Amino acid sequence: MNGKEKKIEKNKKNMRDLLVCVLLLSLLESLYSTVPIINAGTDGSMNFPSSMPSEHVKYAQEQYEKMLKDRQKKGGNNAKKGSQKKPTEMPAMQQKVAAEWEKVPTAHRKQIEDEFRSLPTNEQQKLHEHFMQQEELAEAQARNQQQAPPPPPKGISPKELGLKRDSDKHTVPLTQQTKIVGGTYYFGSQLVIADKLSPPVRKDGADPRKLAKVKDFLMDVDCVTNEQFKEFCDHTNYKTEAELYGWSFVLDSLASEDVIEQVDGETGYGRVKNAQHWMAVPNASWAHPYGIDSDISKILNYPVVHVSWTDAVEYCHWANGRRLPSEKEWEYAARGGRVNQSYPWGDSLIPKAMNIWDGDFPKTNNLADGYHGLAPVKTFAPNDYGLFNMLGNVWEWVLGGKPEGRILRGGSFIDSANGKSLAN
Repeated sequence: MNGKEKKIEKNKKNMRDLLVCVLLLSLLESLYSTVPIINAGTDGSMNFPSSMPSEHVKYAQEQYEKMLKDRQKKGGNNAKKGSQKKPTEMPAMQQKVAAEWEKVPTAHRKQIEDEFRSLPTNEQQKLHEHFMQQEELAEAQARNQQQAPPPPPKGISPKELGLKRDSDKHTVPLTQQTKIVGGTYYFGSQLVIADKLSPPVRKDGADPRKLAKVKDFLMDVDCVTNEQFKEFCDHTNYKTEAELYGWSFVLDSLASEDVIEQVDGETGYGRVKNAQHWMAVPNASWAHPYGIDSDISKILNYPVVHVSWTDAVEYCHWANGRRLPSEKEWEYAARGGRVNQSYPWGDSLIPKAMNIWDGDFPKTNNLADGYHGLAPVKTFAPNDYGLFNMLGNVWEWVLGGKPEGRILRGGSFIDSANGKSLAN
């Protein structure tokens, strides 16, 4: 038996010795979700749950102590006996699974132990390889989440430069505007259930309604389109904040396999920790909504996305001095003159009347409205003021808020009637 074969055989023996410390814990990881973390004891012992079988703890402790001795022989730990430094913690995934063992019902523990002991060696090998792959993936994702991109450099400001749209040069017409006659209305939650006004306890965080008054104002009948925003950028050389950052968030079900692979790779920015369906995609912007391999050539009449509040203000100034509506103006316009009604058309939810998520977000979308993602700006019937898509499709910026937190209204294609996706 040569040196390489001896090393392989030794690794196999170590793997068998780690029956529970690694392999059984791998099986547990596949059966139970894991959240809690435990640490190694300061005296060099492992803080396993007291309910874990003693023989399993023994194996784990022996291997752990052996690891410490090997490190000391190699000079990895120069501390004198009696003043030992706190040992390195177990790999994160083993910590999580070991802690989760404490929660496993006794009957399930026996079932898992029996099932594991019945596995042949090659199946144990597969479990071990699976465990190591998951550990490497978890570490890679942790690295990605820590690789926050730098703040964007300040780009040019058409507003500061006084750049305005020239109707003789610019051929793409601006969005038609309509005059909204001002008045008094109730600003805030007006959800109606069984003909009764419901208190504001939903996930949208709406405040109790209160009487508000708005003056006459002009409102675009639909959102700014890709085609309109493209002309703005082409003639001013404006770079959006997403372009300056070099990335933006994209829903994974809308991205290509190549983009997903890039995001999840070692150099990718990864995903939102508690909402893995949201990916930080390099080069995603208004011109490349789903990543660098996408463009807007076939969706020019769709609403522009990846646009910040600052970007929207810059566009408005260029578009002949238009402005964002105030929050009260926006809500007044969205209601279309109706009072004490849940929706612009009445109190009944009509999925085909707006572009929202119909199903278990983000897993399934029943496509009741006909769209998995965005829809053209004039897809659904307008409200009584002639305004399109005031509910769903894309969130809309309004005036107000602070630099660290601006105000959005209207919901988007990922939001649902029960507000579930709002928490994600």
